[in-house]
Amino acid sequence: MINFEISNSPFFLENKTYVEDILAQIEDYNPRYSGFCNAYGYDIEIKLIRSVYLTTLKLHKHQSTQAGSLKPINSVNFYKTEIELSKIYKNDTIKIGKSKLQRIFTGSLNKPLLPSPFYIKTSKERIPEEVIDFIKQYQVENFLLENQKLKVILPTKVKELAILGTLEGIIKNCL
Repeated sequence: MINFEISNSPFFLENKTYVEDILAQIEDYNPRYSGFCNAYGYDIEIKLIRSVYLTTLKLHKHQSTQAGSLKPINSVNFYKTEIELSKIYKNDTIKIGKSKLQRIFTGSLNKPLLPSPFYIKTSKERIPEEVIDFIKQYQVENFLLENQKLKVILPTKVKELAILGTLEGIIKNCL
């Protein structure tokens, strides 16, 4: 259940509309969800089963105001979307993230695939091109496949859950 902290604010209406739109996109998958939504943001966790994989979505938005000398400066919205797919019956390991230090240790075959500060650690010889395209298209911060789980972190708000189908296709066809 989602706790909507109702207020007469256009920010609340925007957040509520977004959360309800996401829930409408997944209603066919018998989702279980919990969290809250108010004028300042939302924190929602959704669990569902799509095809074979157990999927967990975590949607976050919070607002921060910067302190000014006499009055607060404009607020800033922070978004994060976490997607986790489990029961992936593959023994490969792929870690892609942002770290200038770890990039030094990225193999020469994979280093040119992504710009600095991205690093790549993998049990495969080379990362499939579809994974790299996915990271570039969705501005992925972290992509971690290990222990039969795939976890993807995006620093943005996801509006269309077609991203889940894209991830499932990558798992089936490339990994």
